[in-house]
Amino acid sequence: MLYVPILRCKAGEKDALIQLKDDVKDKIVPLFEVAPDTISKFSDITRAWKSRKFYFDLHAALEIDNEKYFELIDKCIMDDVLSDMIPVVHVSDDSEKIAKVKEVSANGIAIRVTTNELSDPDFDFSFSDMLRENELSNCDLILDAQYINNDTLNTQIFVLKSTLSTIPNLASFRRIIIASGSIPDTLNVPKEELVSIQRFEKLLFENIRKALMPKGIEPIFSDYTISHYSYFEFIPGMQMSFKIRYAAENEYFIYKGLTLKKGGLKIDKVLEGCKAIIEKSGHFKGPDFSWGDTEIYDRYSGETTGPGNLQSWVSIDENHHITLMVDLLSNRS
Repeated sequence: MLYVPILRCKAGEKDALIQLKDDVKDKIVPLFEVAPDTISKFSDITRAWKSRKFYFDLHAALEIDNEKYFELIDKCIMDDVLSDMIPVVHVSDDSEKIAKVKEVSANGIAIRVTTNELSDPDFDFSFSDMLRENELSNCDLILDAQYINNDTLNTQIFVLKSTLSTIPNLASFRRIIIASGSIPDTLNVPKEELVSIQRFEKLLFENIRKALMPKGIEPIFSDYTISHYSYFEFIPGMQMSFKIRYAAENEYFIYKGLTLKKGGLKIDKVLEGCKAIIEKSGHFKGPDFSWGDTEIYDRYSGETTGPGNLQSWVSIDENHHITLMVDLLSNRS
């Protein structure tokens, strides 16, 4: 496992995974987050990923009781994907829930901790109890910085390093996964222009990796791909815009078009976005790099005359992003 992309259980993300090349699929274990708007259809993406491992978690915005959570687990059993699932638990989960997921999981568990939780006065006590009650060799530890930017990067690095230095038997964990994301919750960028947003996930990860390697620990990279970690609730009447979020190693190239009401998804407007990525970014990877890159190039060249829709552009951007991260992580020093 090289990479853990954190994905919502939506159709765009599902199609992005389906279109990945097999050698890319072999190197990732996605983390599927069930949110309020996907609780009734989350199994679409788990079935599409059948026979491959995945982490299973609830988004913080989805507040359900244990009975409802166990219904989701039962759905995984009915879909015959339980053998693929690594359930994710949190320090805030009660003993009943944790005992249940340990009982049904054939792949151990993952303990996910956000840096925000570390400031809770009761965290150290609760986390220590959790470590004592679980066999660490059958547990993955996911440390999640969520959103990072230039103002918070150094603080997040300090917090994560400090936390890791205080965890006993750290090397006993099966895996240690470091997650973060650099996409802001709102893309306040000029329309119909190509802009770049610096990526900080690599900087955070490499700092933590450098601290862990002397302990014989090789952490695993994770990010929120092209999305912000928070939950976005669509409200009828919202004016959605066409956009491309094209990842490079150290930045995201963002092309935000017009709203759909103003013709943002007309083919000539979509073509302008594709031209900007290919001609102006300086980082287009070529049409053969991934399915997502092929889709961008085919519109640029005229091979494809359909503009797609908002869902298909999520698939295109996600597919490129995941392929890029696997390529970068496979070739790092």
